[in-house]
This record gives sequence, C-alpha cells and structure tokens, in this order.
Amino acid sequence: MTRRSSVEQGRRSGNTHSFGNNVSRRRALGGGTAVGVFLAFGMTPLAEPAAKADVDDVIIDTVASLFESSTWTDPDALDAAWDALILQDNWDALLLNLDDPSFGAVLFNEYFYTPLHASIDTWINSSDGQVFANLVNSVSGQYLIGDGANGTADNPDGGNAGLLFGDGGNGYGYSGSGGNAGWFFGDGGNAGSAEAGGTHSPVTTFAAESSGAINGTPGVGGNAASLFGNGGNGTNGGDGQFGGNGGAGGAGGSGGFLFGNGGNGGNGGNGGNGTELHPDGGNGGAGGNGGQGGFFFGDGGNGGNGGNAGNGGDYRGPGALLNYARGGDGGLGGNAASLFGNGGNGGDGGAGGDGTELGPQGRAGGDGGFGGSGGLFSGNGGNGGDGGAGGDAATLYFPGGDFPGGAGGVGGSGGSGGFFSGNGGNGGNGGKGGYGGDYSGPGALLNYARGGDGGLGGNAASLFGDGGNGGDGGAGGRAGMGAMGGTSGSISGLHGDWGVSGRPVSPGLS
Repeated sequence: MTRRSSVEQGRRSGNTHSFGNNVSRRRALGGGTAVGVFLAFGMTPLAEPAAKADVDDVIIDTVASLFESSTWTDPDALDAAWDALILQDNWDALLLNLDDPSFGAVLFNEYFYTPLHASIDTWINSSDGQVFANLVNSVSGQYLIGDGANGTADNPDGGNAGLLFGDGGNGYGYSGSGGNAGWFFGDGGNAGSAEAGGTHSPVTTFAAESSGAINGTPGVGGNAASLFGNGGNGTNGGDGQFGGNGGAGGAGGSGGFLFGNGGNGGNGGNGGNGTELHPDGGNGGAGGNGGQGGFFFGDGGNGGNGGNAGNGGDYRGPGALLNYARGGDGGLGGNAASLFGNGGNGGDGGAGGDGTELGPQGRAGGDGGFGGSGGLFSGNGGNGGDGGAGGDAATLYFPGGDFPGGAGGVGGSGGSGGFFSGNGGNGGNGGKGGYGGDYSGPGALLNYARGGDGGLGGNAASLFGDGGNGGDGGAGGRAGMGAMGGTSGSISGLHGDWGVSGRPVSPGLS
C-alpha cells in the first residue's frame, strides 16, 4: 500500500515495505471476495493472483463458470460445468483433508485472507490506487489506507499503518518496534534487529573491559495484528560481550482477533566470553515465546532458541573463578487460535559452557521450550524443543577434586491437541551431559554429568487423535529418563528411548 508522506509520518526508511511482501500471490475464491471489497469502494482490481493448479481450483473455476452468461447460452458448456461440479473424484480429493485439524485455517488463509491481502496490495500500489488512497486520506484528514513506514536510525520504530487497511512498518535496530497493523486488515510489523553494538575500536574495548561486562540487548516483540492479519516476529537478543549475558529474544506478536498466525519468537543472544578482568562467561539469553494465533483460525508462532553460554576467561591470579555459564532456555511455542489451529514448536535450549583449569566444572545446558497447545476444537500440539548439551569439565593439572561436566538440559513437553481432534506434540530430546575432567593424578574423581530427561509427549485431543511421542533421554553419566508418551484419544503415544549411558567414573592413578 501507499506510505504516508514525510509530513504525515515524520520519517521514511530507505527500504520499501510492501503490503504483500509476506504472502504469496494465490487465486481468490472465484475472485468474488476481493472483488466485493473493491466494489464496495467503487473500485476494480487490476488482476487476480496467479491460479493454483489443484483440485480446489477445479471446483472453484467450475462454480465461477456457472455465473458466466456464455455458459448458459451454450448447452454443451453448461452440461460440462455441471458434470465437473458433481464429479465425485473432485470432491473426494478435496474432502480427504477434512480430517486435518488445521484444514479450516488453511482454507480461510488460502481462499480469503491471502488473495484479499494480495488483491488490495496490487490495487493500492497501482497509480490509480495511490490516487484514491491519497484522496481518501486527504478528505478524511486521517491516515486510513496505507502501510506504515519502516523505521530508520533516527526514528527506529516502524510507522503505524492506516487505520483501516495496511501493514505496520518494520522496526530498525535493537530498539525499534514494529508498527501497528490496520484495524480491519493487515500484518503487524516485525521488530528491528537486536545488536550488542557492532565492532569496537581498541579505545572502546579497553574502556569496556575496565568498566564491566556488557549484556546483550533484549529483543523486541513483534506487533500484533487487529482483526485480520499475522503477528510480527520478535527479534533476536544481542550477544553479550566481555562476559556479559546474552539478551533474551523478543516475543512474537499475536495474530488478529478473528484470524491470523502468531509471530515467531526471537532467538536468545549468546553469552559473552570471559576476559582477564571479567573471567566469568555470560549466560545465554532465553528464546522469545511464540505469539498466539487468532481467535477463530491461526497457528501459534514458534518459540526462539536459547543462546549458547560464553566461555570463561583466562585470568590465573589469586581467587580466580572461571565459570562457564549456563545455556539459555528455549522459548515456549505459541498457543494456537482459540478454536482452530496448530500450536507452535518450542525452541531448543542453548549449550552450557565448558570448564577451565581454575573453574573446571562444566555448566548445564538450557531446557527446551514447551510446545504450544492446539485450538480448542481442533488442532495439533506443537513439538517440545530439545534440551541443550551440558558443558564438559576441564582438563586438570593439579590433584584432587570432584569436577563433573554440566548436566544436559531437559527436553520440552509437547503441546496438547484440541478438544475434539488433534494430535499431541512430540516431546523434545534431553541434552547430552558433559564429560568430566581428564586429570588422572592422585585423588582425581572424574564425574560425567547426567543427561537431560526427554520431554513428555503431548496429550491428544479428548475425542480423536494420537498422543505425542516422548523425547529421548540425553547421553550422560547415567542415562536420562525417557519420557512417557502422551495420553491418547485413540492410539497410545510411544515411549521415548532411554539415554545412552555415559563413561564410568575413573579412579585416580597412583
């Protein structure tokens, strides 16, 4: 759609942001839905989206042909149209998908939202459409139709779309949030890109090392849609520096109230490596949660992955404690629409840091995020994320000690299916436990850490559906516990496998 002028919006990005840049051009339902909107405004669309060659279009084209005058004046054409409409093979191929819990959401997106979104964008971005939109906005004295401008370095927040129709502008940089979508129609803007600050000169690096660790900037959440539209994606958290923690990923925006998919959560930033003055490595940031789908139709967004932990520093002076930090937890998968839709997948946990000579114990991996639940009536639960691997303990050069590797993260549980129909999500796999240290002198005790437990399989729908499979336990000092399969509407879910046993404790050599 057309964007606001610099006077109306106060900023403009060098990047363009098309109202249809996130959707494929697909065929409208006989063109009627989109045409009706344009006729309501006294307009005519320039063109329909490209046709999709499948059985759905056979039925749609047949129905459309019945309303053409040429069909009624040609008996042969009329007979052929009716024969195609009642041909059982065409309907059988279409009805095969009715047992898919998300079929209603797919149809709504395929034949209503996507073609209507694309048709409006095609018309509004034409010369006639821009004239019309500018006229409406000028006469009303408000910005009613058009996309929000993308954020810039001076104005990082994405601009809001027109009050009626339009996509919100994308944010800029680590602090830029996405713009609001149009109230009736449009997608929320994506948040900007979270960065810890880019490259550093020797002067700024020395100043930072002397003053303290720098934590990564948290990601910004994507903006939600209003009535119809998809939520914006959250951005990744910035990486920590000089032992700073990684920033958390931003949450995905919610889908529109009536229809829309939730945005994906951003990944957590990686923890910064320790330095001589800041020996502790930073923790990985948690992944952002996926956004929730719309009320009637829509899938939940996927949760972001947790960041990896930073490595410890190499300071060897008195009192040094070189910690390798914990991996970030994966984000939760977004829940589906209240009625119909699939839950989002949980994010994977980040890996724990390895030990060092002076801080030999490895750190735990992050836990996997839980999968989102399916819609109330129908929908599959999302899969749980995998647990992160635990860090390995250090190679030791002095005697004694009990220096285990880090424990593997726990796999996330799968989401539950909808009430009437839907499969439960699979549980995530447990993370691998870290190895113990390699010192073989007198008094050494080399512990191999426990592998993470596999996530629980999601429960199936109350009436129809399969329970999700339990995740596998992670390999470690002793096997991670394989999770039980979720309870089922009709067929029992499978049990996860036990984790592989780790290497045995090694006695010290004399």
